[in-house]
Amino acid sequence: LGHPLTGKDPVQQFVLVAMQAAKLIVQKYETLNMFSKGCIEQAFTMMELALMQEQTIKNEKALAATADFIFNLVTGEEVTKKEIAAYYEISVSTLTKYCNLYFSLLPNIPDELL
Repeated sequence: LGHPLTGKDPVQQFVLVAMQAAKLIVQKYETLNMFSKGCIEQAFTMMELALMQEQTIKNEKALAATADFIFNLVTGEEVTKKEIAAYYEISVSTLTKYCNLYFSLLPNIPDELL
């Protein structure tokens, strides 16, 4: 669109972090397929929820790892936090922190709808 992303405003910062996380995910899976697309969608969903709730996410490795871990959980793939954290070069505690943040950002769903 001819407008460089400088990261000077919060929305641009969110877009830059989400784009870097998406790049890390594609690098891991070596292609853009249904699985990597699902992980990227999780990353952008987390960023959107954080932005709406005025939360800040600056760590693109932690975002990518969280999206990857959550998508693996949702699809029933067996993977550990340790494996995901090691790949993205973050600690398990950072991954756990970001997973907890992700779940805290989700809207409250009444039990009767679950």
